[in-house]
Amino acid sequence: MGIEGYYPIQCLNSIFMKKRGFIKKTGFPVCLGISLIISMQALGNGSKDSLYSYKENDNFFTSNVMLNEISTRAFRHFKRTYPSVSKEEWIKDSEGFSVIFTTNDSMYCRVHYGPAGRFLEEFSFYRQKNIPRNIKESIKNMYGDYSILFASSMNDGSEIIFNVTLVDKYTVRTVEVSDGEVKTINEYRTDLADK
Repeated sequence: MGIEGYYPIQCLNSIFMKKRGFIKKTGFPVCLGISLIISMQALGNGSKDSLYSYKENDNFFTSNVMLNEISTRAFRHFKRTYPSVSKEEWIKDSEGFSVIFTTNDSMYCRVHYGPAGRFLEEFSFYRQKNIPRNIKESIKNMYGDYSILFASSMNDGSEIIFNVTLVDKYTVRTVEVSDGEVKTINEYRTDLADK
C-alpha cells in the first residue's frame, strides 16, 4: 500500500489517462518519480495486502485474494506474455486485477486486467540505462543537451507511448514519444543554476 491507503500507481493513473491512446497532459513529473520510489519500496518489502503466497517450482507470487479468485483468463494471459517473470504480486480490486512485477529491462511494471480478465493496459518504468535505444535516439536528436532522469511507457494493446523526464541546468521537461514523434507535454523552469 502507498500513502494513506492508496496504491502508488493511483497517483500515476491521474497522470496517465487512456483516452484515444494519448497520455493526459497534466501532472508534475516529480509525482511520477515519487510514486515510482514508493512503488519500488512497496514491491521490495511486499505489500501488506498480500495475504496469500503461492509457490510452484521456481514460480512464486503473492496475492490479496485466494488463488481461485484470480481470473483464469488474466492469469493465463500474464503467464503467456511474461513467461520469465516470477515473484509478481496480484491485486484484486473493484476495477479488476493488477499485477505488479519487475523485469530485467524495467524497474517496475504494472499490468491491469478488467474484472473478466481482459487485458487493459501495461505501465512500465525504466531507469535511463534501460530505455529502448530508439526512444533514446529520438530524444537525443531534439534534446541533446538534456539528461534523461527516467521514463515510463503505457501500452494499451494498440500502441505504446513513452513519457520521458529530462533535465538540464535550468529546466525539467517531460516529453511524449509515440510512433517516433517527440513532443513536449510539460516544461518547468528551475532555479538550481542560481544556487
